[in-house]
Amino acid sequence: MYRQCGHACEQSGMQKATQDKSGRIFDTEFNLGFHRPKKDQCETRISYANNKDSLTEEDKLKYEKHVQNKNTARDIKNEVKADKSPHKTSCAFDLQQILLCPHGLSSSCSHKRRLGVYDLTIYDYKKGDAFCFMWSEHEGRRGSNERGKLFI
Repeated sequence: MYRQCGHACEQSGMQKATQDKSGRIFDTEFNLGFHRPKKDQCETRISYANNKDSLTEEDKLKYEKHVQNKNTARDIKNEVKADKSPHKTSCAFDLQQILLCPHGLSSSCSHKRRLGVYDLTIYDYKKGDAFCFMWSEHEGRRGSNERGKLFI
């Protein structure tokens, strides 16, 4: 965003602000900011971190195997992403959390029957394309049959 504003300033002949100053203005005068969402963490890692002192050797070995499997899966994913073959692709699938509609902060919203909306996102690593498939609970649930119908 700073680069785009700087480019616009240069084109219009205005003086470009420093990155620090533009950040302060963005935060204070516009009352805006960026939120970095927390990354999902797996239950095994959280459990290990919370119980480090009381783990048995078997638990530690199980955790090390888990980390090794995670790293192997990440390496395979990176290999497939780097593969330039036109006949292969690599995709990531993410079934997002349920969106409840209507959405609001008032108490009247929380006491009404809300409609669950589902979102399946697919990202094609090779092409850089993303596809979002959305459906509501009256069309189907989150099961494999419902998701399979998206591709037919």
